[in-house]
Amino acid sequence: MGRTLLVVDDEPEIGRLFARMLAAHFERIAVATEAREALDALERSEITHLICDLRLGGEDGEALLAGLKERFPALEELLVFTGDREAIRERSIAGATAFYLKPDDFDALIARLRTPLAAQGRK
Repeated sequence: MGRTLLVVDDEPEIGRLFARMLAAHFERIAVATEAREALDALERSEITHLICDLRLGGEDGEALLAGLKERFPALEELLVFTGDREAIRERSIAGATAFYLKPDDFDALIARLRTPLAAQGRK
């Protein structure tokens, strides 16, 4: 199975932007705008990488992320991309691999996802 990416953000244009910029680096990219849609995508296919915002409209991204790596063992990386500076400082979300501040760290997140884990010395 190749690398697959799920982008979870209540702003659809963010998901489309990631999909355009990373299309050559993933076999498949899915976009979800709410927690239930994200869980459906995770249950339907083996997602290897997930980017999730913490604020999903009226939903809580942290609640979505809790326990995902245990429930979906194919997940290699669970990346948080958020405008919540406090969450970035605390870095306390269970299972999260890395935290990126929206929009400041966009380029760093793209660079990380363009490089397979083995090449990063992590896997």
